[in-house]
Amino acid sequence: MRIVYGDDDSETCVFEKGEKDEIRLYVWEVLDTNDESTIDEMTENVINRMMETGETCEEAFAWCQEFC
Repeated sequence: MRIVYGDDDSETCVFEKGEKDEIRLYVWEVLDTNDESTIDEMTENVINRMMETGETCEEAFAWCQEFC
């Protein structure tokens, strides 16, 4: 993930191709479940946390496990 700054000082998070799939795979492996809805929900939470804070996937996942 990288942050792109606009002319108006706005910030946009941009994920590289396949990066969201890698995050989903990480969530699936760590949660050790085949429940698609659980994996999808946690993946969305992790991505949102990463965009809000700039944390790594691992940092965001740890936060989400505790507070989501």
